[in-house]
Amino acid sequence: MLISFEEAHSALSDHFPRLWSVVDGGWRDYEVKIPADVKALASARSRASLVHDFMIKRAHDMADACNGVQVVKHRLMSALVFQSAHGFIAMRLKKLDEDGVSRNNPTKQVLDFRNQIEIPAIAAHHHLEIGYILNKTQDSISSIELVCPSGNKVYWMAEVTPAEVSENLFNLWEHRGEEEQQPTGFTVKRRRIDADENDAENGTN
Repeated sequence: MLISFEEAHSALSDHFPRLWSVVDGGWRDYEVKIPADVKALASARSRASLVHDFMIKRAHDMADACNGVQVVKHRLMSALVFQSAHGFIAMRLKKLDEDGVSRNNPTKQVLDFRNQIEIPAIAAHHHLEIGYILNKTQDSISSIELVCPSGNKVYWMAEVTPAEVSENLFNLWEHRGEEEQQPTGFTVKRRRIDADENDAENGTN
């Protein structure tokens, strides 16, 4: 089931510092712990896999330190699951493209997750993804984004930053370039992509 940005922010606001650290730290672990000669040989896919493994390790550490948070693994999918007043929220840790879309093998389980179809083994009402977007030269993180997927589209995405744990919400149904100050204090940058606005209104893919 799609969840609004406001509800997701309310549910996860206490966790943003640790979530940022899970993703940023996973990249830094790869940079520091993998020998230079191995990194020189690693393909982009191999690098993403190693960074993901480091993120999952940090996710387990986060779950151990937080009440109401656990890591659930089913088949090849691992997700952080948060208990909240808005229901259970499952969150995958991913490398994202510049539009906030995760790219991986489109198994039925992945498709169900991105289509907000409940996966019994994970048992969450809402599905989100958090991950990193690399810069143009693919050698450092450009931003860390929290994303609500809706099939092969993105319902909303929000940049998570360490400074005062602020997020830039990208409302994908509005016009590019407009900015406004929200009551939460976040700067909102809007842009338009190809999407069916009825999907957002109906809460379906």
